[in-house]
Amino acid sequence: MRAHAERAYPDECVGALLGLGSEVLDVLPLENSASERGASFELTAREYLRAEEVAAAHGLEVLGLYHSHPDAPAVPSARDAEVIRAFRCAVIISVRAGVAEEVSPVS
Repeated sequence: MRAHAERAYPDECVGALLGLGSEVLDVLPLENSASERGASFELTAREYLRAEEVAAAHGLEVLGLYHSHPDAPAVPSARDAEVIRAFRCAVIISVRAGVAEEVSPVS
């Protein structure tokens, strides 16, 4: 997650948290399709379906999402909170000047 967030900087990254039950066992970087990637993230239905397919191929489920906040704290925005409600877990990574700093689970 940290490496993905740093590679995406100054844009937001997004990825899937894959696992079983409440245990995250792997992550899958996804493509951010937002028009303003430096300030938000969006997933196409096709990209989310890809995450579901990869998870299923490994006997896992998509438990949640992770994404980054470039040059901002790892605190969920109102929009983040809406998206997070649809999942069991979420993680936000604060990336400052290209370096992943704070990694915060969100419940």
